[in-house]
Amino acid sequence: FRRRRRLVLATAVLALAWSAGVLLFAVVAPAYPRPGIYSLPPQVASVCARFANGVMIDGVALEGEAVPGGEVRGTWYLFGLAEGVEAAVLQTRVWLPAGRFAAARESDLTLAGGEGGAQPFALPLPADLEQPTVAYLEVSVLEDGAPLPATSAGGRLLEPLLLLQEFKIVDPRALPQDPTYPLDSPITFGGRLRLLGLDLETKADPWRVRLVWEAVDEMEIAYTTFVHLLDSGGERLGQQDGQPQDGRYPTRVWDAGERVSDEKIIARPAAEVVRLAIGVYDGLTEKRLPIGLSGEDLLLIDLAALEAREP
Repeated sequence: FRRRRRLVLATAVLALAWSAGVLLFAVVAPAYPRPGIYSLPPQVASVCARFANGVMIDGVALEGEAVPGGEVRGTWYLFGLAEGVEAAVLQTRVWLPAGRFAAARESDLTLAGGEGGAQPFALPLPADLEQPTVAYLEVSVLEDGAPLPATSAGGRLLEPLLLLQEFKIVDPRALPQDPTYPLDSPITFGGRLRLLGLDLETKADPWRVRLVWEAVDEMEIAYTTFVHLLDSGGERLGQQDGQPQDGRYPTRVWDAGERVSDEKIIARPAAEVVRLAIGVYDGLTEKRLPIGLSGEDLLLIDLAALEAREP
C-alpha cells in the first residue's frame, strides 16, 4: 500500500511539473518567436549575442580585403526576439592593437518580433594606417546613446561592447623589400616560417636588424621571433624578442606564401658582437621551433662574414 501511495504521489508531481512546463512555454514562447528552420549563410561567423531590448546579433560576414584608405565592408545578421524593437542604434567600430581607434559607423535599427534581417556596413579607414596590421570589429546596440547589456545564448553576461571579428589590413601593393643579405638557402622553422634574409644597420645606436619572413602555411599561433647578439663565448649582449611589426601583425593572420618584414631594434652593445642568433618560439609555451630536421633551434650568423658580403 505504501509503495502504491508513493507511486501515485510521484505521478502527481510529474504531472504537475509537466503542466507547469507547458504553461511556462506558452508564456515565454511568444516573446521568442524563432522560426523552426533557421540557419546562417555558410560564410557567416556566428555571434549569438542577445541584447536587453530583444535584438539578437546572430553573426557577421566581412567582404573583400581591407586596405589603408579603403573601407571595411560587411553584413550583420540580426533577429528580433521581442515583439518589436524601435529607436535602437547599431554601432560598429574598428580597433587596432594597443587600443587605437580606427573607424566607426552608426545605423538605425528596427526589427519586428520573429523577424530576421541583414544590415550591411561600410567603415572608411584612414589612409595613413601603419600596415600590415591586425584589426578588430566591435559591435554594440545603443539606446539613448548608451550601450545595452548583452548575454550569450546560454545566459552568460557579455561585455556591452563586443570585440568580435579579427581581420587584417594590408596593402597588397606594399610588398616588403628584398633583404640586403639574402640567405643562400632559406631557413625553415618548424615547417611554419621561412627566413629569406635580413638587413643590418650597426653604424648607429640602436642597431636595427630587419628579418624577412615567408609563411610556409597558415598558422593558428602568434609566434614570437627574436634576434640575440652574442660575443665570442656565446654570452648574450643584447636582444629583442617580439611578434612581427611590433605586435601589430601576428603570424596567426598570415596567408600561406605571404612575406612580412620584421624589424628588431637593439641597443648598441658595449662589447664586440661576433654572432647573431635568430629563432622563433611559441610565447605561451616558450617552446622554440626547430630548424628543419636538424634538431637545432637557433640560426647562428657570423657578423663579420655577413658584413663582408657585397649587398
